[in-house]
Amino acid sequence: MPENPYALSQLKRLRNWRRLTQQELSVRSGIKVSTIQKHERGAIRTASLDVAASLAEALQVPVEALFSVDISNRMLEQLSAKEAQNSPSPEESPHDQ
Repeated sequence: MPENPYALSQLKRLRNWRRLTQQELSVRSGIKVSTIQKHERGAIRTASLDVAASLAEALQVPVEALFSVDISNRMLEQLSAKEAQNSPSPEESPHDQ
């Protein structure tokens, strides 16, 4: 069955990636916990733009990443590559000083 293009199919994945609970995301976004739970379960199959925008802002991701596995995969790969570039190499470890 194809993915519903209007469902927040990546919400739980991105919330977990940010290491947020549903409650923490609710506080940051202003969206009710019950609404977040329903979107994550797939009980709500479409998202209004104001809900999606609030969640995206709270997660610090483009709104499109909430809807598309391809976009969220690309975004997470790019962020992982950036983090790898910014992390100190073993020879720069502060423990060696």
